Amino acid sequence: MAGKSPVVASVEQKAALRALAGSRDRGEADRARAVLLTLSGWTPLLERPVADRPNWTLARLIGEIEVREGLTISKSRLSKVLRKKSSAGAVRDTP
Repeated sequence: MAGKSPVVASVEQKAALRALAGSRDRGEADRARAVLLTLSGWTPLLERPVADRPNWTLARLIGEIEVREGLTISKSRLSKVLRKKSSAGAVRDTP
């Protein structure tokens, strides 16, 4: 099923991820937040057509994640996640 993440987690696992999202280890916390975003249906590609979309910088995308999900993720972690997605054959959206 294209566009649907194969990642699943139980209620207990999601609670553990939320706890890890507050970890002092920045990498661990960022990974937990990235998994929580994936579980909530987030992908790097946004829903509006390209013509109607503003240019997305890492800072703007991070702000949108914070507003929609109430989670924070560092620029470096988001950059790595996006690069990994594009190198794995995902479509890279660069208007």
